[in-house]
Amino acid sequence: MTTKRYTIWTAREHEVDTVMRLLHERVQWLRDRGSDQWSTYQRWRPEIENSVRRHATWLLRDADTYEAVGTITMSPHSDPEFWTEQEREVRALYLAKLATSPARRGEGLGALLLEFSHYCAVADQYRELRVDVWKTAHGLHNYYRQQGWAYLRTVDLPHRHSGALFTRQVVAPTVNLPPHGLTIRPAGNGNVPKRPIEPGELAWYGRDALMYARR
Repeated sequence: MTTKRYTIWTAREHEVDTVMRLLHERVQWLRDRGSDQWSTYQRWRPEIENSVRRHATWLLRDADTYEAVGTITMSPHSDPEFWTEQEREVRALYLAKLATSPARRGEGLGALLLEFSHYCAVADQYRELRVDVWKTAHGLHNYYRQQGWAYLRTVDLPHRHSGALFTRQVVAPTVNLPPHGLTIRPAGNGNVPKRPIEPGELAWYGRDALMYARR
């Protein structure tokens, strides 16, 4: 059985449209199924542009075709409307805007991106992964539980659609390696990366990318 291979790098400014396309495809997929999740999508572009400039947004691509198949944003910055002052004292990595191509459904890309976030969290010595999820997206709540995340609580603010909080403890393995089948590369230049990250650079690159997000 052939194992699918993927590559991931921090999105560059010329790839903002690619990130937005992936998000749009997922929003359309949700609409077709009667979900109101991510109904605020039309307002996201400035936020995505900012996260790309901070090297906080990643693009997952098919390693053979370089087709963009997923995206995730990771940041150490918390939302004070959701997380308490005491919780914000914990060194945590916050996930957002995780989307995969509906056309690649069944390949486990969401799980792959979540495992990649854990790899990055270990590399940069975070204690916890956190995400706030659309309050009414109960299927997504179940998905996070299936991926080993713990439901914490729902913060029900009338002006916020999100607010279901999930966490995952960061457990450092003996050797921290990227998920099987995933290659981390330097940020893309055009569609084809210049070279893969060398084995000794893996943890360093994960930390370096997240350091940009803290600026």
